[in-house]
Amino acid sequence: MERLLWEVNSSVAFTSSWVTQYRNPHSYDEDFAAEHDLYTKGAKLLNILAGWESKPGQTLPEALVSIVVALHQAGILGESDVSLMRAWVSDLQCLGTPGPP
Repeated sequence: MERLLWEVNSSVAFTSSWVTQYRNPHSYDEDFAAEHDLYTKGAKLLNILAGWESKPGQTLPEALVSIVVALHQAGILGESDVSLMRAWVSDLQCLGTPGPP
């Protein structure tokens, strides 16, 4: 989403957290396995996002789907991610959710 914000001259701001997290017992090995792609595909993800460009006249929902398709083609996201994004955007449009063009 941050990449799309660049398209409308906006950005994301971060601040320190306002909550305290109390960790429950868990497996660090399972955490690592679940986060493996983050560690191994992060640079590739950033390069794709930095190089992605929206097409002239493309709406924000179309751009969102376009980014997800590009990430799928690069092997970062799965086909189900593309299908889910298309379905989500379609649902929002069917509901008449306002948003940028």
